[in-house]
Amino acid sequence: MNNSWFRRLLLSYLPVFFIVTTILFIIFFQVFNEQNRREALKANEFLASQVTQYLDNSLRSIDFKVLRDILTNPNLKNYYSVTGSEDVYAGIQAVQVIDELKIEYPLIDSIYLVRYNDDTVFSNGKAVPIEEFPDAAFIKDSRAAATQKWVGARSFKAFPTEEGKQVITLIRGVGNGIGLVVVNVDLPTLQKSIMQMYDPEFTFVNIFNRSGGNLWDGGKQESAREVSPKMASGEVFSEFTSSYSGWKVQTGLNNGKIVKFALQFYNIWFVFAVAVVLIGVVWVIYVTRRNYKPIQQIVTLIETVASQKQPGMSQPKDNEFRFIQTTLEQMINQTRQYQEEHEENLILQKKYFFQELLEGTRDFTGNELIAEMNRFKLPQLEDRWAVIVVEIDQYSRFMEEYHNQDQSLLKFVLSSILQESARHEGTEVWAEWISDQRLYAILWIPEMEKGEETEERLLAGYLDRVGQYLNFTVTIGIGRVAVDVRG
Repeated sequence: MNNSWFRRLLLSYLPVFFIVTTILFIIFFQVFNEQNRREALKANEFLASQVTQYLDNSLRSIDFKVLRDILTNPNLKNYYSVTGSEDVYAGIQAVQVIDELKIEYPLIDSIYLVRYNDDTVFSNGKAVPIEEFPDAAFIKDSRAAATQKWVGARSFKAFPTEEGKQVITLIRGVGNGIGLVVVNVDLPTLQKSIMQMYDPEFTFVNIFNRSGGNLWDGGKQESAREVSPKMASGEVFSEFTSSYSGWKVQTGLNNGKIVKFALQFYNIWFVFAVAVVLIGVVWVIYVTRRNYKPIQQIVTLIETVASQKQPGMSQPKDNEFRFIQTTLEQMINQTRQYQEEHEENLILQKKYFFQELLEGTRDFTGNELIAEMNRFKLPQLEDRWAVIVVEIDQYSRFMEEYHNQDQSLLKFVLSSILQESARHEGTEVWAEWISDQRLYAILWIPEMEKGEETEERLLAGYLDRVGQYLNFTVTIGIGRVAVDVRG
């Protein structure tokens, strides 16, 4: 047998298994990806809010401290009010104020004071004319600006010979336009402080000033267009605008890094999914083979039995179930044939047993007689018995008028009428056609006071029914009553 049905079962199960698992994997990875995206959005929203809060707190605290010193610090007020010989001492006091601010706020890179009454800039402990100061252009623009607060990012250098630093600058006016206090916050230091809140390998943080310039890029504007929600560094997941500075904080995941981050999990899940699929395939094959095994055993058994009964017999083996069906049909036909032969033999044996009882050719013991009666499903009555003979009158005429098939039918009717008449009287009769012309019967006669009347009624009723239903007559003979069927 070439296991064609086994292959059919596999081809039925495996495609469904692969389709279902593929759909489940797609749904799982889609849900997994969406879940990761949601978690990334939440994390970036939290990061953006924390960066915004940190930036606002840092800049606001510096701003408030500078504003408070402008309004309340006598040393700072004295610097903007003195002239002449007192200027040296006022400068020393101003240096003290500047140093205290820089110590209290490590983010501050430098502070310089602009005094318009003599057009000087006090920086690094000495006063120089505004025109000679490297930041003169910025001072000029700040004096003309309508509002003065945080600006940047920009490049600043305190001396012409040094390299410029990237800073963001706080500008605060003193009095009614008598001067400025300019505070420069070191941008790299601020950036390092913010980078401690996240992992730059996977996440980016961009801060844009009011003009749209990126602080980390030196405050350069994004050409003339609006800032795109997708930056060059990656996809923006969250954006917050500072209520204090008006700057925008954008956070997101770096391109490539997010893929790498996701693949770290996808690779694990993919290996796990492949392992599950392989286990599923092995399980489907195992279950299919286990379910196919009884069929294979039946086919093998049928082949073995068939080859023993008919050596060299060949059956079509393209399909196991077709082979089993063909074999079962043959078995059913053989069983039906055996059953018919058995019934025919049983009829002959019953008739032969009847003849043995009538002729007394065999001596039965009590147990043998009971066994034979049970075998032929005959009644077990411990009552009286009588033999009846029914003979068809003018049998030669009967044979001329009826065909063989009709003759058999009429004889069956005679036997049936006799049995019906016996049951009508509450007894049983066993009738057999021993010869063509005569019907022999054994009648069970129950013990009763009027047994002879029962016999007469039975025979009279039988003759009446024969005369009513049939077109010929019969003659009945009855023997003496005996208490044993053996005589």
